[in-house]
Amino acid sequence: MSTTAQPLHESYRLLIRFCAVVVCLVHLAFIPIFAGAGVYALAAGNVLSVLAYVYAYWQSRPQGNVRLAADVIALEIGLHAVAATLAIGWSSGFHYLMIPMVPVCMLSASRPRAARMGIVLCISLVYIGLRFWSSRHPPFYRLSDTLLQALEYGCLVTLFLAFITIALRYHDIIVEAHETLRHEAFTDPLTGALNRRRLAQVAMQPPAADTHSALLLCDLDHFKLVNDQYGHAVGDQVLQAFYRQLLECTRGGDHVCRWGGEEFLVLLPQTDMAVARMVAYRLRASVERTPVRLLSGELLFITVTVGLTHLGPGEPLQAAVHRADQALYRGKAAGRNQVQDSTVERPVPVAELQV
Repeated sequence: MSTTAQPLHESYRLLIRFCAVVVCLVHLAFIPIFAGAGVYALAAGNVLSVLAYVYAYWQSRPQGNVRLAADVIALEIGLHAVAATLAIGWSSGFHYLMIPMVPVCMLSASRPRAARMGIVLCISLVYIGLRFWSSRHPPFYRLSDTLLQALEYGCLVTLFLAFITIALRYHDIIVEAHETLRHEAFTDPLTGALNRRRLAQVAMQPPAADTHSALLLCDLDHFKLVNDQYGHAVGDQVLQAFYRQLLECTRGGDHVCRWGGEEFLVLLPQTDMAVARMVAYRLRASVERTPVRLLSGELLFITVTVGLTHLGPGEPLQAAVHRADQALYRGKAAGRNQVQDSTVERPVPVAELQV
C-alpha cells in the first residue's frame, strides 16, 4: 500500500468502526421497542443485528479485515431496512438507513471504482424497488401512528448523524491526504530528508534579522565503491545512516536536504561561520568514528568531506551552493575526510577537527 493510500485506509477504518458502534446502539434500542409492540420477529432480528455489528467492530481493528467489516455492516443495514420496511411499512422510515451506504461505499479504497459503482447501483435499485412495493402492498404488521412516527424520527436522526460523521471523516481524509502529498512532494523518499524544492523555499524565507546563514555541503567519500562492492541496497542503508547522523549533529532549527546521490546540503539559519565550523567538525568526526552496522552484522566505516560557506541575506541559494561545492572539491582533491571552508584556501587538517 502506498504512503498516500495509508491515511485514506486508516480514516476509512475509523469510519467503519464508528458506524459499527452507532448502529449497534441504535439496534439495541429497537429490541425493547419491537418486543413491546409485539413484533417479535423484528425484535429477534435486531438481536442478530447487534451480534453482526459486534463482529464488524472486531474486524475493524487495525489487525482485522476492514473490507469484511464494511461488507457485514452494509449487508445487515440493507437486509434490516428491507425487512423492517416490508414488515411495518414505508412510513416507519427504516429505508432512510440505506442512504448513507452510498457515500460510505464510494469512500472505500479497497475496491475498484467500477465495483463501487455497481454496488451503489444495486442499492439504488433495491431502494426504488422497495418504494414501489410499499406503495402497492400493506405492511405485515400494523403499529400505532405514534410509534411509527417515533420510529421515523429516530431513523431521521440516525440518518443525519451518519451524514455528519461521514462529512467529518471525509474532511479528515482530505486533510490527511493533503499532508501526505505535501510531505512526499518536499522530502526524499529514501532518507526522509528535504528535497531541493523544499530547501529552496526555506532559503527564500526572509531572516528574522540581517544576519548570515551557513551551508554545509557534505559528500560521502568513495561512496561508489560501497555500491560496487556491497550493492545498492547497502548503499541505501549507508545513506539512511548518514542522514540520521546529520540529524544528531545538527540543531533543531537546521534544515537537512539530500542534494543528490550521496551529497547532502545542510542549511544553518542565522548562524555565523564559527558555529558552522563547529557543527561541520563535529559531523566529520562523528561519521569517522561511527561505523554503519549492516543487516549482515558487518561494520562498515565511512568518512565524509564537507564544504562550508556562508549565505548572505537575500543571496541566491545557488550562488552559495557553488562556493560550498568549490570548497568541497578542494577538500576532495586534498585527500577527503576533512572540512574545507570557502573562505580558507587550505583544507583544515584532520588533527584540528577532533571535538
